[in-house]
Amino acid sequence: MATRTRSVFALMPDLGLDCQVSGTTAEVALKGDLDMAAAFKLEPAVEHVVSGDAVDEVIFDLAGVNFIDSAGLGSLLSTQERLHDLGINAELRSPSAAARRVLEAGGLLSVLRHRDDSAG
Repeated sequence: MATRTRSVFALMPDLGLDCQVSGTTAEVALKGDLDMAAAFKLEPAVEHVVSGDAVDEVIFDLAGVNFIDSAGLGSLLSTQERLHDLGINAELRSPSAAARRVLEAGGLLSVLRHRDDSAG
């Protein structure tokens, strides 16, 4: 039987993080604005989520991201690097149209593992 846990964080007034751990996979759904004010809180929040569980994969669901700036992009990169250092795979899933535009403009879709579930 797979273990399921759920944590909900308000990283900032404009960004929430909803995390569900099932077995060894943590799904982290971001909702709101991943901007400079929230970016510096993402990596510590994710580390908190993975520290208590035997997680080997983190999936970042970006469908609920309304806005992302360069600090948010940097935070996604540094969080992915930190997870890699911990032996944990990280993947982006279903970026919203706004997030996809910024990820494409920054050239990060070729750098960050991602999957677009809405593509069919």
